[in-house]
This record gives sequence, structure tokens and C-alpha cells, in this order.
Amino acid sequence: MVAKRVDEVVNKYGSLKGWELERMVKERLGLLVEGKLEDYMGFRVDDYLREEGFKLVTKDLAHG
Repeated sequence: MVAKRVDEVVNKYGSLKGWELERMVKERLGLLVEGKLEDYMGFRVDDYLREEGFKLVTKDLAHG
């Protein structure tokens, strides 16, 4: 049952580029509104990652 669902998802979304899939997910979650993405679930994403020990590096993923 799980494998069938995975196959359905891959068939439906597998041709999308990473940034297209990211945009679609953000849109469906309502995170394209200014400030919403950073405040998702009550935490700024950058702050959460820093607290978890990640070193953040800004990159332009749409070009390159």
C-alpha cells in the first residue's frame, strides 16, 4: 500500500524541478505570504536550525 502511494506521488510530481516542488509545497501550506515561512510552527526556521547546530550559508538555488 505504501509503495503504491509512493509510485503515485513520483508519477505525479517526479518531473518537477526541486524549486518547483518547493514552491508548490510552500503555496499549499500558505507559506508564500511575507513572514509566514520564517514563522512556521512558531519558530523562525533560521533560528531553529542554528539552535540545532547547523551553520547556515545563504545560496541562490534558483540560478545555478
